[in-house]
Amino acid sequence: MIVEFVAAEGQPKKPLIRDAGLRHIALSVEDWDVAHTELRAKGIEFGREPIVTSDLRLHFFRDPDGNSPHLVERTIPL
Repeated sequence: MIVEFVAAEGQPKKPLIRDAGLRHIALSVEDWDVAHTELRAKGIEFGREPIVTSDLRLHFFRDPDGNSPHLVERTIPL
């Protein structure tokens, strides 16, 4: 598991990733397909299409508090 802390910078009207508060939660999983399927089965609605590159797969979703965590699977660990 990786926990990232990003320093906050200001309080604009539309929050961005570096603004104060909770903005970025990456949930690293070993089997992205299994985790994705389990979350969908529990009613989690994902946003746009997953982002897929040669090094990673990730997909953003909204939690009940309006945060935007995402699933991430990396072929090469950070």
